Parts: sequence; structure tokens; C-alpha cells
Amino acid sequence: MKQNTMNTIRPESNIPPQHEGHQVDFKVERHFSSSNDAQQFYKIASSRLLNVYDWKDCSDLPVAKFVIIDSEHREVIRPVSEGDVLRIDIPGPGSVSGDGYDWVRVESLKEVKDSDGSCSNSMLLRPTSNPLSEENEVSHFFKETSSSTLIVSCINEVVYAEYHGRNEVINFDTEHIVDKIRNTMVGVGAKLGLSKIEWKCLIEALLE
Repeated sequence: MKQNTMNTIRPESNIPPQHEGHQVDFKVERHFSSSNDAQQFYKIASSRLLNVYDWKDCSDLPVAKFVIIDSEHREVIRPVSEGDVLRIDIPGPGSVSGDGYDWVRVESLKEVKDSDGSCSNSMLLRPTSNPLSEENEVSHFFKETSSSTLIVSCINEVVYAEYHGRNEVINFDTEHIVDKIRNTMVGVGAKLGLSKIEWKCLIEALLE
């Protein structure tokens, strides 16, 4: 497997523009002997992308655990859907407003298939409030303007997996002093590369 840290963006992918804060881009690829083999593996990688409940088992390193919460606030085990909220249990201290967790919303899911056989599947995640709380503040160490986009794509004989973080700014917009301290610690760690290591491990695992 080859790793490429260049920002290769397909036009149809769900990547917001970068305006402020930190930006992260990396990409891995896997080559196959034929386009048919690549397209068959693309289906496997796309399934791995959408089954976020299994992400924690994709890597040998300790990574965050993702749990899907549906529109009725129930924990469900199924492929993720647009509008779902993901409860994230990251290593280290949790947030007060998030009941010990960080929360993101699946803002967009988009699969595109071109006439030449190339295809891509992308997922856009954005920090959100804890749906189980009456508080309406973002429960995440980054502000709601930040985003994470994960992409699996297939072009000819190559399958790609990508991660793009945008506008990563530490979230100080909370009434909880403990959360301000915690968000600073976790956010700084993420900017120093700890979060990138976890996302990198996940992206690589999608193509294993």
C-alpha cells in the first residue's frame, strides 16, 4: 500500500473549503491487476467506511469507539445513514456537556458513479451537540465549523482512501470550565498529530 499526503480531491467529494484553523489531508492507495478486481474491492472498502461501529477493530492501535445514534436517540448497529449522530469515545477525559463523549453528525453521504466506471463514496462529519442533553452547545473538542471527510474511491485499477480535516479550531464555546480545559488539551493533541495518527490508521485499514 502506498501513502500519499498530497491533497487529491475529486470534484464530487464532500470536502468543505478551508477558512481557518488547522487543515489535514492524507491519502492511501491500493493497486489491482484489473479494473474489475479494483471495483470489487471498492465495494468492500465502502462497506467498511459505512460500518462505523467496526472502526475500532480496524486498527492495532487504541482508537476511538464510534456508536451510531439514530433520530429516535437509539443506539443502532447498521451502516451509517445521513443525519445519524455518532457518539465518540476517545482515549482520555470526556466532555461534561457530552456526558463523557464527543459527538458528530453525519452531515452528508454521497456516492457517485461515472460512466467510465470510476466511483467514489464520501462521508462528511461535523461536531454537534449531545442529542441526549437539554444543553444546545457543541459537545466536541473542535468547533462546529470544523469537519472531517472520509472518502473511498476507485479509478481504473486503483482504489483510494482519503481523510480531509478542515477548519480545525479548538472549541471554547462552552459554559463548562472543565470542558474548556479538556478541549484545549485534546484539541492541542489533535493538532500535534495524535488525531491524525488515528485517522491515518483507520484510512489504511479500509484498504487492508
